[in-house]
Formats: sequence, structure tokens, C-alpha cells
Amino acid sequence: SGGGGGAEEASLAPLPPLPSPDAGDTCLSPLGEEEEEGEGEEEGEGADSEGEGADSVKKASFALCVGVGYLSDPPNANGLAHFVEHMVFMGTEKYPDENEWAAFLSSHGGEDNGETDAETTCFYFDVHPNYLREGLDRFCQFFAAPRFAWGSSEREVKAIESEFQQAKTSDSNREAQVHAALIDEAHPYNTFGWGDRRSLVERPAAARVDMQREMRQFHAQHYSAGRMSAVVLGKEPLDELQLWALESCGAIPNKQTSRPRFSSGPPPFAPHRLPLEVRVKPLKDVRRIDFSWFVPSLQEHHRCRPAEYVAHLLGHEGAGSCLAALKAAGLATDLSAGLQEDTSAAAEFAVSVDLTPRGASELDSVVAAVLAFLGFLVRAGPQAWVQEELRGLAALRFKFAESEPEVDYCRRIALSMAQPFYPPEPDAVLSGDHLLSAWRPELVEELLSRLTPSSLLLTVVIAESGAAGDGGDAAGPGGEWQVEPWFDTQFRVCPPLSAERRSLWDEAYAGAGGGPGDAPWAALFALPKPNPYIPTDLSLLCPPPAGGADPSSKPSPPSLLESTQSGCVFCLPDSRFFAPKGVVALEIGTPGASASIERRLLGELAAKVCAELLNEESYSASLGGLGLEIFATPRGWALQVDGFSHKMAQLGVRACETLASLATRGDDAEVGEAFSRVLQQYELGLSNACFKVGDRAPYERRRVLEASFFHYDDMLRAVRGLTPQQLAGFVADTLGGGAYISTYLGGNVDAAVALSFSKAMHAALGSPPPLQQSDVHANTVMLLADEGSCWLVWAVGAKNPTDSNSAVETYWQLGPSEHGLSARLTLLEHLMYEPLFDALRTKQQLGYTVHCCARNTLQMLGFTVTVVSATHLPLEIESRIGEFLASFLDSLAAMPATEFAKNVEAAVANRLQRDRNLAEEAARYFPEIEARTFVFDRAEREAELMRATSQSELTEWARRALVGDEARRLSVHVHKGGADPAGEALPDGALRFELETEKAKLSTWTQPDEPLPPLAM
Repeated sequence: SGGGGGAEEASLAPLPPLPSPDAGDTCLSPLGEEEEEGEGEEEGEGADSEGEGADSVKKASFALCVGVGYLSDPPNANGLAHFVEHMVFMGTEKYPDENEWAAFLSSHGGEDNGETDAETTCFYFDVHPNYLREGLDRFCQFFAAPRFAWGSSEREVKAIESEFQQAKTSDSNREAQVHAALIDEAHPYNTFGWGDRRSLVERPAAARVDMQREMRQFHAQHYSAGRMSAVVLGKEPLDELQLWALESCGAIPNKQTSRPRFSSGPPPFAPHRLPLEVRVKPLKDVRRIDFSWFVPSLQEHHRCRPAEYVAHLLGHEGAGSCLAALKAAGLATDLSAGLQEDTSAAAEFAVSVDLTPRGASELDSVVAAVLAFLGFLVRAGPQAWVQEELRGLAALRFKFAESEPEVDYCRRIALSMAQPFYPPEPDAVLSGDHLLSAWRPELVEELLSRLTPSSLLLTVVIAESGAAGDGGDAAGPGGEWQVEPWFDTQFRVCPPLSAERRSLWDEAYAGAGGGPGDAPWAALFALPKPNPYIPTDLSLLCPPPAGGADPSSKPSPPSLLESTQSGCVFCLPDSRFFAPKGVVALEIGTPGASASIERRLLGELAAKVCAELLNEESYSASLGGLGLEIFATPRGWALQVDGFSHKMAQLGVRACETLASLATRGDDAEVGEAFSRVLQQYELGLSNACFKVGDRAPYERRRVLEASFFHYDDMLRAVRGLTPQQLAGFVADTLGGGAYISTYLGGNVDAAVALSFSKAMHAALGSPPPLQQSDVHANTVMLLADEGSCWLVWAVGAKNPTDSNSAVETYWQLGPSEHGLSARLTLLEHLMYEPLFDALRTKQQLGYTVHCCARNTLQMLGFTVTVVSATHLPLEIESRIGEFLASFLDSLAAMPATEFAKNVEAAVANRLQRDRNLAEEAARYFPEIEARTFVFDRAEREAELMRATSQSELTEWARRALVGDEARRLSVHVHKGGADPAGEALPDGALRFELETEKAKLSTWTQPDEPLPPLAM
């Protein structure tokens, strides 16, 4: 892609712009939210003095995909493909210094990453557009002439081991590896692709396998130019980009080797082994049943995608769907369907059903329902109108695709081009992933003919606390519990199905029985009706000017259209993207939303019950490119509708009507059933909260800092006694007590539409009486110290007793939000991010997750350093952080002035990056409205102050704030499973903090409200 052709996103609806319920605690820049994999995850670079391509390409990017993955691992070296992915970055013949690439990225606002999949390994980076050519030369050397510095191998094995220890806490990963263990040994899927110390060091050493030789042979055999696909995106003309690609990629040798194909082998399961039922013990509190069918590869049918047709109907959530029938019977809360895997070896079509407690005790009824729906689809036959609707939606999705980060765009296309049956037509390179061309009903019939009871792998994943029915089959001979050796997952293979159960499954599939009551399941099913939410009016209220939009013009801020005691309305008509899309976001501020744990819970349940009641309608809307989100906040409720603007108002009004209707439906049967499903799911969510130590650390930090904070254990105890009648009373009391509604509308809207829409939603809420903004819950933060410095340590244990990871999040509280402090924090994060990663992860291998972040917690600014480690305890992690800070502050003071200036400009350019789409635009402006700050030019103000900050000023401030007499520090230590946090020694100078007794003694700070901007004329 060249000349700013634009990156396009596959999804119809943009990413949700609204803050999540945790949005009171956010990063000031994207860095702190990045995935931890990769080097030098910095963004931005000095503005191009010529202005060339500055708007069309924010980052230049490159992705290279190699046609080999973990299915090609030799049997004596599981994880070798993943290991090679790590080791190629250990210097090259032309650029031998291991850290040279990371330093280049850090200096020029770049990031990189790599990922190993079954048949592909993908590498990618982005960088400031002015440095693309040099980046290409450096990056392609990793594939042309890597050094494979064996002295770094132990360090990279530690990185892979740390990555694996975090992966072990995922129940989905554990279940997948159980499946791999059960698959016939002759099949490629019977493997362990992650790799860990056992597979990469211990077992090869015991078998006298030379891993250095294996690694070089693997690279020599598979890393050939003829088996690679690459995508380069920059601001230069296509001819120039092509020349650069030839210069850099041309150095990669073409070894004339063939790509591995696995289609000639046996199926994953011999037919006589199926159907097969497996029980897996999860780590989390889970109630789920998974259906898997392994079928021949579908890769060659990517243009008609028969699995997408089947998944669309089987995973539908509207009236007549399988999920609707399961919900009505009280057996399930959610269902998803689709391809889990599709390689040359086999495709796996999967269905996953989240169960209610009743569903967990009546498993055969759930199995019968899913099989009955598959039989129903067979008898109904392929429907051309369904495929035509899918084809039309795919075309609409592609035509109005949203811009996405450049590196994601390149990665996606490179992966698509790496598929063995990728379309050779030039005009299909960008669209081949998305558009549906041919309608091949015989392929749908063939796929459905393979999704039968006799070929099913059924996996039951239910925690011991759940009521798991065994369908009458006890764990007889062959049904003993086993332990999968890599993830240590307990599982058992159930005895063969009894004749009675097999008959029940077959009858349900044939449409003859198995349903609730006297009626068969098949009697409850129907194909979906044509989608009423597919937009038909794609006209623009804000068309582009005749001469085209000026890419250098500054974006306009939202205008205040209306301000009353009932709320405020802001509008930002589209002047940049010119698509028939829009965003509406509103906060319904109510009195006392966080006054008690019960009120907070009822607010949460009201939002979730509202979403559940609207689910069939909102699901159709989502297929038509219109998303709906509604959730509770500490101040009340927040609602968002985004996507195609044609029916945006219709869905927003329906959501407001449904929420308000809860006030009078305490005894309504439909509400009661929805309440029961929501409550069961909500309890599971609370019981599984903070299961990973990396999630627990920031949670506990917020628990200390936020004045109104309710712990998930307390919420779990309190939620169990709530009723639909209490919910109705709460909604009636809350909306009857008044509301202050803050509304933002952006995109394909104008002032008249915005005001009309706002009035309609206010009326749909029952026209709640006016409420002073001051009566809405205010942000209040605990102060770590009233004056001077402090260092508090709050230690807790891991929730998962088997978790081998520990986590430390060290937080410095720096003061209320103001532009100068925010500017210094943004610079500090930019300058520290890569050295921290390089020192603690790359060189010291302290842990897989290492990052820092400038944070805004309820308008109180702070800074965090976070480390998750499988090898070190919190006290040692804390010590290493302290050592790093001392060396970093010295290096910051000694940094050459030219290098500091370059980094400042890189951080400024990152801060000033323009929004890629309406979602990002709303994500920038609505939080200003929600937080009552209204600083719509915040980025510009802070960028100016960043440029005005001298090196000595930043260094002196950082010393005082982080290690000096102004340091107010809170360290959260999360100890690995089984460890006793109370017995931990403290770092020198730190005090143990006991939250239950000492939080109430801390002083507080409450954010003042800022005045509204003037009304638009």
C-alpha cells in the first residue's frame, strides 16, 4: 500500500468509544496499554517539516509472514518454531548488536512484534514514516542473515517459559492442549506448540539433541523468500515503495523449498473413536460445554466460506435460534459457533455453550438441543437468501471499513496472503479476506453432513462447585482422571456412550425428540427473518466539500448545543471521514449511584438486564453494523450506540425505553427470566475476577486509591439476595429522583438531528426530573500522604492457588490533573518504556510482562511500573525496579541533548496523532464531557508544554517525584499461589499497609467540576 491508501478494518461497528466501568483509571498514552510482547514499544516521531503525508500515513509499517509454524516442529523439539521466532531478533551479520534494532525503534517512534501459529510465523513493525527505508533494511536482515547468537538462547528460553507460565492460567489454552493430547499420535495436531524449558532444554538434553543445530536447520529449511509474503505501507508512491521492498527483501535467499502440507495424513480422530466425551477440570469457576467436529481443510473455499454460513445460523441469537430455545428452557446464557482452526491438516468447527446451573445438571438436554438444530439446518437445506444477506453485509463492511492502526493492517494482509489458496487476482489482495463471491450450496451441505452425533468430540468444562450431570455414565474402566503433562490439566475420557444416550442424541438430530416438555427441540427452531437493521439510507448529512477536505486543517471540537438542569448536549458533525456512520454516547448521572454496595449492584444488574432483554434485537443490529453498549458507572449509567447512522436513533431510543421500563416490571415473567440469567453470569464473573496476578495488582491499587470501591468478594455476597422486585424499585427510585444526562453525538449528524435524538432519548427514559450536576457522584481519591514522602506496601496472595506467577505494581501519586504535570509524565513514560523493557525483561529476564504507564485515576495523576514474573518473588522484583530507577535517572541526566530533543519530538508527535475513525474521535472527546473537564484541545496544550520542558527540569522533577522527598509511593505485591503475603519482608524504608484498617485514615481529594463551555451560536 502506498501514498496513504488508508488502512481498513474488517468489523462493521467501530471499537467502543465509551469508557468502560474501569475508565476512571486510564493511561495517558497508548504505550501503557500495549501488549507486552515486542521491543521498544514507543510511538510517534518529530513532525515532518515538509508536511508530506503527515495526515494520510501516521506510521509507516511492514509485515512479513513465513509459511511455517509449530505444526512443523520436530517431535524431539516441541516449540522450536516459537523459539526461532524469538532468536531471529538476536542480531544480524550487518547489525550485530542485539539491542540495535530496539534502540532504532525507540528513537523513531516504533514498535514490533512476532507471533507463531500452526502454519505461519508473522513478524511486523511500525515506525515514523521518515525512517521506513532504514527500518526495512534492518528488519529484513533478521531473515537474510541472522546471527542466532547462542549466548542469548538461555535468556530467550526464559522469555518463552515466562510466556508459557502466564498461558497456563488460561482455561481455553488448557482445554486445547487436552484435545491435542487426545488426538491420534500420527496427526500433526498431537503436539505442544507453545514450548517451554522442558521441551526446549531439558528433554532435548536428555535425548542428546543439539538444539543450536536444530534451530539453524529449521531456519535454513523453512525461512525462504519463496515461502514468505510481505506488506509495506508508507507515504511514498507505490513505485518507490516497491523499490525499497526489493532492496530489503531481495537480500532474503530463495532456497526453492516447498511449504509443508499436512492434508495427506489421517484425520485427527479415527472414526471408531467417535463420538467421544471428555471432562476437563477448569481453574476458574466455569460452566461450559464445547462441541468440536474435525473436518477436511476448508482453506481452498475461502471465497465462499461455507463454515461462515453455518456459524451464522447456528450462532444466531434471534427468535427461533438455538440459543433462544436454550435460554427459554433455562439451560444456557450464551452460545458461539465457528471455525476454531483451519489448516491444511484439518479444520475444527466448534460450538461453545455457557450453561446455567440447571444446564450443568441437564447436559444431555443441551447436547440434544445443539444436535437438533444441526439436524434442522440439514433438513432446511442451504438458503440462497441467507448467503445473499451475508454477501451484502460483507460488501457493506468492506466499502465503509474503518481505518485501523497501520501495523495491524499490514499484519492482517500479510497473513491473508500467506494462505495456500490466496486469490492470485490483483484486485482481490485487499478484498479477498472480506468479500463473499461464489455461492456453493453443495459445500454447505457437505459441511453439515459432517457435523453429526457420530463424529462429535464433546468437552464438558465445569468447576467442581458446579452441578455437573454425568448423563448416567459413571467413571468406569477407562474413565479415571488423568493429568495432561504440559499444562497439568486434570481430565478424564468418559466411557463409550450408552445405547440410551446415543439414541437420545440421534433422535434429537432427526428432529424426533429431546426437547423440553412434550415438544421436540426441532419444533422450537426457525430460520432468522431478514435483518431489519441492515442500513438502506447511506446518504451523508455532512458531505465532503467540493474541493475535498483539507488534510492539514485542525479538527473542530464538539459544540455545546444545549445546557439545562436536565443535562447538556454536545455535537460534532463529521468533517473528516465522510461515511454514513455515527456515534452517540450518553451518561445518565443519577443521585446516590455509589452510595452503597446494594445500589451499585442494582445499577449493574439494571444495565445487564436491559441488555439481555434487548439481546435479540441488538444482535440483529450488530450484524447490520450497529453496536449497542450499556453499563453502570459510579455516577449512574452510560449508553453508546455506534455504527451506521440510518437506524442509530431507533436503537438508542429502544435501549432507553427498555431501561426505564424496568421500573414497572418487577413481577414480569420475561424480566424475571432475564434477571435470573444475568445474575448467574454476574456471579460467575465476580467469582472469577482478578484470577490472574497481572489483573489483581492494578485492581488492588485502585481498591486503595478510590474512595468508593467495592471488593468483588463483598459484591458476590451481597448480590445473591437481590430480586427483580428490588431491581424495579431501584430503577423507579433512581429515575424518579432525577437525572443529569450528558450527551455526545458525532459523525453523520447535524445540530437538528442531535437535538431531536437527545430529546427522544430523554423522553424514552420517562423524562426524569432535572438534577443538579453537583448532586451526581463526584470523583474522590485517597491521598497516600498529606505532605512529605511515603512508601506503602499492600501485599495480597494470588487468587489461583496453582499460579506460579507473582506481580508487583509500584505506583507514584503525583497530583491532581493539570497540563504541565501531564506533559512531564508523558515524556517520562516515553523515555523510560524501552530502557525498562530492555533492562528488566530482555537482559535480566525478570518476567514476561514489564511496562510503565502514566496514569489518570479519577483525575489524580500518577505513574506505575508493573512486572509479572514466574521466577522472582515480589521483594526481589521491587529491588530490581529500584536499581533500574537509579540507573535510568542517571542516564536521563547524561543523555546527549540531541537525543533528548529527538525523543521529545517523538513523544509530541505521538500525542498529536489524529484520530483514525469516529470511534477514536469519540474516545477522545466524550471522556472530557463525562469527567466534566471539557478540555477538547488537551493534546495540543500538553504538546506545547512537552516541547517547553527542558532536560534538566524533567530530570530534577523525576528524581524528586520518584525517589526524592516528594515521592508518595504505593507498591502492590501479589504473591504466587500458596505463598503467605503476611510473612514477606519489606523493602528498606517501606511501611506495611493494612487496607481494612488504614484506608479510612487517609485524607481524600475530590475533583472540582469545571464550567461548561459557551453555547454554540
